[in-house]
Amino acid sequence: MNSKILLTTYTLNNQELLKLIRKLKCLYPYFFKKLNKQELRDYVNMFYEFYHEYDYDILNKMIDKCFDFKMKYMPTFAELNNNLEDALINRIFEIVNIMHDKGFYRIGATGTTDEIKHKEFLAYDKVLEELINHNLHKAHREEIINYINDNCDMEKYKHMYLFEGIFC
Repeated sequence: MNSKILLTTYTLNNQELLKLIRKLKCLYPYFFKKLNKQELRDYVNMFYEFYHEYDYDILNKMIDKCFDFKMKYMPTFAELNNNLEDALINRIFEIVNIMHDKGFYRIGATGTTDEIKHKEFLAYDKVLEELINHNLHKAHREEIINYINDNCDMEKYKHMYLFEGIFC
């Protein structure tokens, strides 16, 4: 398999970091009100340390998810990490659905129309099952990344964080 995985780096810039912190501050003002300047600086530095490699969009969704859950108190980093994982899975699920809708899982299938549909369903279902179980096979990760890189209509997903240390 000739893989075209692009490994790039992303660093959350200061403007994006401040937007995310301001959003948290608006959603959880009492948490931030209690912090002195040094504690606030420490929180911002820790936030950056944990999340600097993720893109703004996914971090924004991570924060939105906290508010969607109507969390009364400022979420811990552990709670933020859970929401981040969910947001990443949703992003990949969205991509896999596009691939399915565009017939990716039909490529190379042979047989009658019904057999091809069944093979397509099984291939798509396997990827979804792995995604749900948080255990997406390396070959499927490569398929997703290569699909994004090979299709200009997937431009919006390029340079987004997808998997551990892998951006497209």
